[in-house]
Amino acid sequence: MSSPARPPVAFEIYFKDNASPTRHVPFRERLESSESATPTLQEIEQKLSRAEEKRQARLAVRKARTDEKVNQFLERKNAHDQLITAKSSQKHKELVFKLETAESLRSRAIETRISVAKKSSQLLGKAQQTRQEIADDKKTRTLERLEKKAQAQVKSLQ
Repeated sequence: MSSPARPPVAFEIYFKDNASPTRHVPFRERLESSESATPTLQEIEQKLSRAEEKRQARLAVRKARTDEKVNQFLERKNAHDQLITAKSSQKHKELVFKLETAESLRSRAIETRISVAKKSSQLLGKAQQTRQEIADDKKTRTLERLEKKAQAQVKSLQ
Protein backbone atom coordinates (compact mmCIF):
# COMPACT_ATOMS: atom_id res chain seq x y z
CA MET A 1 0.00 0.00 0.00
CA SER A 2 2.38 2.56 -1.03
CA SER A 3 1.16 5.77 -2.53
CA PRO A 4 2.52 6.80 -5.86
CA ALA A 5 5.27 9.44 -5.66
CA ARG A 6 4.26 12.84 -6.84
CA PRO A 7 6.44 14.72 -9.22
CA PRO A 8 7.96 18.04 -7.99
CA VAL A 9 6.04 21.22 -8.83
CA ALA A 10 7.87 24.09 -10.53
CA PHE A 11 6.69 27.52 -11.62
CA GLU A 12 8.21 29.95 -14.03
CA ILE A 13 7.96 33.66 -13.18
CA TYR A 14 8.62 36.27 -15.81
CA PHE A 15 9.92 39.75 -14.94
CA LYS A 16 9.66 42.75 -17.14
CA ASP A 17 12.89 44.56 -17.73
CA ASN A 18 11.29 48.01 -17.60
CA ALA A 19 9.98 47.49 -14.01
CA SER A 20 13.43 48.03 -12.54
CA PRO A 21 13.80 51.23 -10.50
CA THR A 22 16.99 52.13 -12.27
CA ARG A 23 15.01 52.50 -15.49
CA HIS A 24 12.14 54.46 -13.83
CA VAL A 25 12.60 57.97 -15.10
CA PRO A 26 10.99 60.17 -12.33
CA PHE A 27 12.80 58.27 -9.60
CA ARG A 28 16.10 58.46 -11.47
CA GLU A 29 15.67 62.19 -12.11
CA ARG A 30 14.91 62.84 -8.46
CA LEU A 31 17.99 60.95 -7.39
CA GLU A 32 20.17 62.71 -9.89
CA SER A 33 18.80 66.17 -9.06
CA SER A 34 19.33 65.82 -5.30
CA GLU A 35 22.28 67.65 -3.94
CA SER A 36 24.97 65.37 -2.80
CA ALA A 37 27.27 68.18 -1.82
CA THR A 38 28.21 68.55 1.85
CA PRO A 39 26.30 71.23 3.73
CA THR A 40 27.99 74.54 4.37
CA LEU A 41 28.80 75.95 7.81
CA GLN A 42 26.02 78.50 7.43
CA GLU A 43 23.42 75.78 6.67
CA ILE A 44 24.58 73.77 9.67
CA GLU A 45 24.34 76.85 11.93
CA GLN A 46 20.87 77.63 10.60
CA LYS A 47 19.71 74.06 11.28
CA LEU A 48 21.22 74.20 14.77
CA SER A 49 19.59 77.57 15.50
CA ARG A 50 16.18 76.30 14.28
CA ALA A 51 16.60 73.18 16.40
CA GLU A 52 17.53 75.33 19.42
CA GLU A 53 14.50 77.56 18.83
CA LYS A 54 12.24 74.53 18.66
CA ARG A 55 13.83 73.12 21.81
CA GLN A 56 13.40 76.43 23.65
CA ALA A 57 9.77 76.60 22.52
CA ARG A 58 9.13 73.07 23.81
CA LEU A 59 10.87 73.92 27.09
CA ALA A 60 8.82 77.11 27.44
CA VAL A 61 5.59 75.18 26.91
CA ARG A 62 6.72 72.49 29.34
CA LYS A 63 7.76 75.14 31.89
CA ALA A 64 4.40 76.90 31.53
CA ARG A 65 2.59 73.60 32.14
CA THR A 66 4.82 72.85 35.11
CA ASP A 67 4.29 76.32 36.57
CA GLU A 68 0.54 75.95 36.14
CA LYS A 69 0.56 72.57 37.85
CA VAL A 70 2.71 73.92 40.69
CA ASN A 71 0.34 76.86 41.15
CA GLN A 72 -2.66 74.53 41.19
CA PHE A 73 -0.91 72.32 43.74
CA LEU A 74 -0.05 75.30 45.93
CA GLU A 75 -3.63 76.57 45.75
CA ARG A 76 -4.97 73.16 46.75
CA LYS A 77 -2.39 72.92 49.55
CA ASN A 78 -3.27 76.38 50.87
CA ALA A 79 -6.97 75.56 50.76
CA HIS A 80 -6.29 72.29 52.55
CA ASP A 81 -4.12 74.04 55.16
CA GLN A 82 -6.82 76.65 55.74
CA LEU A 83 -9.38 73.90 56.16
CA ILE A 84 -7.12 72.06 58.59
CA THR A 85 -6.47 75.30 60.49
CA ALA A 86 -10.18 76.05 60.66
CA LYS A 87 -10.95 72.53 61.80
CA SER A 88 -8.16 72.56 64.37
CA SER A 89 -9.22 75.97 65.73
CA GLN A 90 -12.80 74.70 65.93
CA LYS A 91 -11.60 71.57 67.71
CA HIS A 92 -9.45 73.72 69.98
CA LYS A 93 -12.47 75.84 70.88
CA GLU A 94 -14.51 72.70 71.50
CA LEU A 95 -11.77 71.24 73.69
CA VAL A 96 -11.44 74.48 75.66
CA PHE A 97 -15.21 74.53 76.15
CA LYS A 98 -15.18 70.89 77.24
CA LEU A 99 -12.30 71.53 79.64
CA GLU A 100 -14.06 74.54 81.14
CA THR A 101 -17.26 72.56 81.49
CA ALA A 102 -15.41 69.65 83.06
CA GLU A 103 -13.62 71.99 85.45
CA SER A 104 -16.88 73.63 86.52
CA LEU A 105 -18.54 70.24 87.00
CA ARG A 106 -15.52 69.05 88.97
CA SER A 107 -15.57 72.13 91.18
CA ARG A 108 -19.34 71.72 91.76
CA ALA A 109 -18.82 68.08 92.68
CA ILE A 110 -16.03 69.03 95.08
CA GLU A 111 -18.16 71.78 96.64
CA THR A 112 -21.04 69.33 97.02
CA ARG A 113 -18.76 66.78 98.69
CA ILE A 114 -17.34 69.44 100.97
CA SER A 115 -20.81 70.62 102.01
CA VAL A 116 -21.94 67.03 102.61
CA ALA A 117 -18.77 66.40 104.64
CA LYS A 118 -19.38 69.59 106.66
CA LYS A 119 -22.95 68.54 107.35
CA SER A 120 -21.79 65.07 108.34
CA SER A 121 -19.09 66.58 110.53
CA GLN A 122 -21.60 68.90 112.18
CA LEU A 123 -24.00 66.01 112.77
CA LEU A 124 -21.16 63.92 114.16
CA GLY A 125 -20.06 66.79 116.39
CA LYS A 126 -23.63 67.22 117.65
CA ALA A 127 -23.93 63.49 118.25
CA GLN A 128 -20.64 63.43 120.16
CA GLN A 129 -21.69 66.45 122.19
CA THR A 130 -25.06 64.87 122.95
CA ARG A 131 -23.36 61.61 123.97
CA GLN A 132 -20.96 63.54 126.15
CA GLU A 133 -23.83 65.44 127.77
CA ILE A 134 -25.73 62.19 128.34
CA ALA A 135 -22.61 60.57 129.79
CA ASP A 136 -21.96 63.60 132.02
CA ASP A 137 -25.59 63.62 133.09
CA LYS A 138 -25.46 59.92 133.96
CA LYS A 139 -22.21 60.46 135.79
CA THR A 140 -23.65 63.28 137.89
CA ARG A 141 -26.84 61.35 138.62
CA THR A 142 -24.82 58.30 139.55
CA LEU A 143 -22.56 60.39 141.80
CA GLU A 144 -25.59 62.04 143.40
CA ARG A 145 -27.14 58.62 144.08
CA LEU A 146 -23.92 57.36 145.51
CA GLU A 147 -23.65 60.41 147.74
CA LYS A 148 -27.23 59.96 148.91
CA LYS A 149 -26.58 56.31 149.63
CA ALA A 150 -23.33 57.20 151.35
CA GLN A 151 -25.11 59.81 153.45
CA ALA A 152 -27.89 57.36 154.17
CA GLN A 153 -25.35 54.80 155.32
CA VAL A 154 -23.57 57.39 157.44
CA LYS A 155 -26.85 58.37 159.04
CA SER A 156 -27.75 54.79 159.58
CA LEU A 157 -24.41 54.14 161.20
CA GLN A 158 -24.80 57.01 163.56
